[in-house]
Amino acid sequence: MFKIINHVFVKYLAAFCLVSLIAATFIYIPSIPMQSQKKVYLPWLENITGNHVLVFGGYPGCLSTCPIALNTLREVYLNYQLRTKSNDLQVVFTNILQNSSDDLSNKYAKSFHKDFIGVSIKSDQINDYRRSFSMQTFQAINDITHHPGYIYYLHNQNSQWHLKQVFSSDVEHSHLLKILNKHNQRSDYYVSSL
Repeated sequence: MFKIINHVFVKYLAAFCLVSLIAATFIYIPSIPMQSQKKVYLPWLENITGNHVLVFGGYPGCLSTCPIALNTLREVYLNYQLRTKSNDLQVVFTNILQNSSDDLSNKYAKSFHKDFIGVSIKSDQINDYRRSFSMQTFQAINDITHHPGYIYYLHNQNSQWHLKQVFSSDVEHSHLLKILNKHNQRSDYYVSSL
């Protein structure tokens, strides 16, 4: 009888450990920044001035991921502006709700900072976003309650935009500032957290 109980206990313990390991993978792995040199082609990038863009995909009315990420991006933007005295950084909120209005997306972005830009993904652009960001975050959806949150760092090199890094939406603003500093091509800039 003891062997049977012990055997069942070991099986449940092993299953619990496996489930815990899988859960830890999904919780912690997205927090590790992924690096890239991938070229990005999106129509709205033609209108961006400067060399740095932080892109976040979400939707107006989101009560979880979006406000946290956009508040972090506001902190990054304000600190960057304060330290560099430049307009070299843009923050772009991309509305992932299918065929939503650009006006609504822009208003939502500007509710976090007046300089933020809001764009909407049109159904014919979804594949461009998927190719550019290699993630399923940018997908056409009509009804969502939660979505994964990623912040994409794009850097302009020789008039070509490159995806440099991907971060989970809970990244610390000081870490994003360090990354911007690392990629900043002007030697007279030094970006640091306040």
